[in-house]
Amino acid sequence: MFLLAVYSAGLAIPFLLTSVGLGSFLKFYKGFRRHLQAVEVGSGVLLIALGGLMAFNKMAIISRYFSFLNRFVL
Repeated sequence: MFLLAVYSAGLAIPFLLTSVGLGSFLKFYKGFRRHLQAVEVGSGVLLIALGGLMAFNKMAIISRYFSFLNRFVL
């Protein structure tokens, strides 16, 4: 019975938290909607650039630019 209660709470809690935060997200999204086209274009350019790097086997360029993140790895 206890395990069933914990399992049910594990399913319900994410949905309850989502319902609590949905109003504030919709307020944020209403203001963000005007920037959505720029985000889509930027994401597309980034995707094409990464595809080009993969096609020409030059992914090491990215690791050079992000090598400063190595200090955060254990």
